[in-house]
Amino acid sequence: MKIIYLTNSMISEDFDALNETVSVKANPSNQNFHARLIKAFSLHHAVIALSYRPLANYNDPNFLPYEWKKDQKITYHYLPIHNRRYTRQQKLIDYGMTLIGKLMKTVKKDKPFLVVDGLNATLRHLALKASRKHGLKTILVVTDNPYLLSGSKEKTARAAIKQMSKFDYFIPLTPALDILVNPLHRPHLNLPGIAEGREYYSQYQRPYFFFAGALHERYGINNLITAFQGVTYDVDLLIAGHGPDHFVRQASAHDERIKFLGQLAPSEIFKYESGALLNINPRPFDRVLNDYSIPSKFFEYMTSGVPTMSTEHAFLTSKYAKLAIWAGQGSPTDLKMGLVEFMGMAASTRDRMAKKAQEAVLEEYGIEAVGTALAQFTKSLR
Repeated sequence: MKIIYLTNSMISEDFDALNETVSVKANPSNQNFHARLIKAFSLHHAVIALSYRPLANYNDPNFLPYEWKKDQKITYHYLPIHNRRYTRQQKLIDYGMTLIGKLMKTVKKDKPFLVVDGLNATLRHLALKASRKHGLKTILVVTDNPYLLSGSKEKTARAAIKQMSKFDYFIPLTPALDILVNPLHRPHLNLPGIAEGREYYSQYQRPYFFFAGALHERYGINNLITAFQGVTYDVDLLIAGHGPDHFVRQASAHDERIKFLGQLAPSEIFKYESGALLNINPRPFDRVLNDYSIPSKFFEYMTSGVPTMSTEHAFLTSKYAKLAIWAGQGSPTDLKMGLVEFMGMAASTRDRMAKKAQEAVLEEYGIEAVGTALAQFTKSLR
């Protein structure tokens, strides 16, 4: 059985290479999630990934040519991009339709499923158009509430949710997302996260806490820095990320323990995660975010082999109550108390916590486990 996966993600090395050529780098969180999900699908399906490569700005670059690449059982087709404001999306849809038409001529019996990154409007349009023309069933992957995306406009979010409801099947991150986009209660598979085991090693010489992610204040980076400045441990705080970095740079100028690494390639982030004393998710608790979102770094941190500190989340805190350091609502005081709690733990206790966390997450949400769940899900849809 084949999967045609419409995505912004790329082969990891290609994503890193693309980011080196543009002035504004693409957000790696979307890349990481969908690249892992594609890999999980490929364990039991032949996967053809049609990639709309992520470019943050128009005219940077002006054009990306078509490319074809093979990555084990996954065939990547990097669609050509004419990177102009009023033509980029339509030209990509047109080329995507042509390519899907060619692929359908090679199908002998079972038609492939069209799996789609639900947060990308261009790919949603392409999927629905291809579905109508070729009679393909669609599976929408939904990782966030359109109303909650940075810079989202109410009219755009409302239209996105209405369009999402037209898809056949769903893979939402949370039950609340399923209710939001799947009012007809069509078949769905809830998937809170996906992780993979890895072996990376950091060469940073001093002990450090590590954060990687968006640098917007709403995601807790300012609170984390304030909390860190309230402790005197001979430990550095390494920060990697994208977004408004003024507060981070200002803090690093006043406290030599705070190091800003800029936006790193995923492979570099994995190295820093694996070498940290503690990986930290400081996103403040928010009841709406709690219902619709899972912190994208949580499962990645939990499988790094070192301990994780996170603010509370109804699903995650109850599931992994003793496998992470929980820092309350995410205020500076809460985060500071979490750091103090961690530093008071014996090294053997920290190691035991990290090992159990890694095992628990990989057992349920590792690539192999998710691949099996996806195979059972698609089989049930036939």
